[in-house]
Amino acid sequence: MSALAYTTRRFAFSAGHRYHVAQWSIEQNERTFGRLGVPHGHNYTLDVTVRGPIEPRTGMVIDLGGLKEIVNATVVERFDHADLNADPLFRDRVPTTENIAIAVWELLAPKIRRWTPPVTRRCTGHARAPTATTTTWKSRWPASPTRPRASPWTSKIWTGR
Repeated sequence: MSALAYTTRRFAFSAGHRYHVAQWSIEQNERTFGRLGVPHGHNYTLDVTVRGPIEPRTGMVIDLGGLKEIVNATVVERFDHADLNADPLFRDRVPTTENIAIAVWELLAPKIRRWTPPVTRRCTGHARAPTATTTTWKSRWPASPTRPRASPWTSKIWTGR
């Protein structure tokens, strides 16, 4: 058996959304989400990490060109400059960074599973959890008078056995 390795590729897109639960009153949405309840947008960074055996002939875990095509066609083209609230994936869930990461996992896992062992998805913030595929989102908020420096934050979907 060949050695296992990880390879990561970074993608970017811009999307708009608002935090809103249709079944709640306007007041409850405002109390819960505050100014995130108004339409706004972010520049997202998506890191896709694939784990697998190194193919002896190519020396690669995955054809990086193929991975790029899959992610661009499946995620970037769908979400770039889109209103995430209008996407069917967010019909019954608020498009938070955490839910976007889950949605990306649901879109990509079936297409890249051939390069990763069978896994079950679980959400955890534990950085030492065993991973098969990690989808990481970083949202970089622009600087503002109340937030002088950009503050990146990350949501991760760790998957393991």
